[in-house]
Amino acid sequence: MYHELSPAEYQRLQETAEQVARQLRRQALLDAQDALYRHTVRAGRSAWRLAVRLARHRRQRAAHISLRTQG
Repeated sequence: MYHELSPAEYQRLQETAEQVARQLRRQALLDAQDALYRHTVRAGRSAWRLAVRLARHRRQRAAHISLRTQG
């Protein structure tokens, strides 16, 4: 059963489709922002852990060199 749309019905459907498309784009942008934020936080934590490990390594190396030069 095929129903011919009146111009007003077609216009309403067109506006609804455009509104849904805008909402989907907006949600996709929000999802992308959330993913980018999580990635940034994760990268920041990784960088912090790496900096802590490097500082610890430098302190241990300095202490080891100091012990070798004293002995």
